[in-house]
Amino acid sequence: MRLISLFLCLLLFQTACHATLLEDVDSLSPTQSVLLQKKLASKLIYPFPENLISQLGFHIGTFAQSTSIANMDRLGASNFRVLQGIVGAVKYYFSPSLCMGVEFASGKRDIISQTLTTSSVFTQNTYQMGYTHGILEWAVYRESNLQLKLNFGAGITSTDMDLITYDEGSSGYAKFVKRSGSTFSYSAGFETDYFFNPIWSIGLGIHYLNANIKQLTNRVGVQTTGEPGIDYSGVTVRVLTGIQI
Repeated sequence: MRLISLFLCLLLFQTACHATLLEDVDSLSPTQSVLLQKKLASKLIYPFPENLISQLGFHIGTFAQSTSIANMDRLGASNFRVLQGIVGAVKYYFSPSLCMGVEFASGKRDIISQTLTTSSVFTQNTYQMGYTHGILEWAVYRESNLQLKLNFGAGITSTDMDLITYDEGSSGYAKFVKRSGSTFSYSAGFETDYFFNPIWSIGLGIHYLNANIKQLTNRVGVQTTGEPGIDYSGVTVRVLTGIQI
C-alpha cells in the first residue's frame, strides 16, 4: 500500500512539473523562444562549441537570370536570354548583421526546335549551369521585421551543353554534340528580407553574375578551337526563404 501511495505521489509530482514547464515555455517572448531553441540545439552536438550550430543559417529559393547566349547557332545550337533554376546557401553569422558562407546554384534550359526545311528533323538542346561561391553578406539596414543587406560572392561557374539532332524520317540519322567548361565567376547585389519571426524570413534579391566561359571542351575533354564560348553573365532576380538557427 505504501508503494502504491509513493508511486501516485511521484506521478502527481511529475505531472505538476510538466505542466509548470509548459506554462513557462508558453510565457516566453519570441526572442526568448529563439534563445531557448538555440540552447537546446547546441546540446545535440556536445562537446563541440555551442556557436558551431547556434549561429548557422540555411536558405533555399529560386532564380530567373537574364543572360545573352548568342552565337551558339554556329554549332547548330539554340540561343536564349532567360535561365531559371534553384539556389541555396549555408551561412555562419558572426553577428546579426554580418555573415559568411557558401552558396550553390543550378540552372537548366531545354529547347526543342523543328527544322524549317523538313517536318521530320528535330533538335533538342540542353544547357546546364551551376556555380559554387563563397559569399559575404552585410545587413546595412534593419528595422522591425525588415532588413536590407548587400551580398558579394566569388567562386567557380561550370556548364554542360548537349545538342542532339535527329531525323524521324526514312534516313533515321542522329547527331550528338557535347560541350563543357568552367571559369572563375563573381556576383554582387542586394536583398530585402521580411522576418515572420526572429529566425524565419523570406527575401527578394537582385544580383549581377559575371560568368563568361570562353573556352569549351568536347566529349573527351579536348579544348575546341574556332567555336564560341558560353557567357552566362547577367542580372538575376531571386526569391529565397531561410532560417537562422
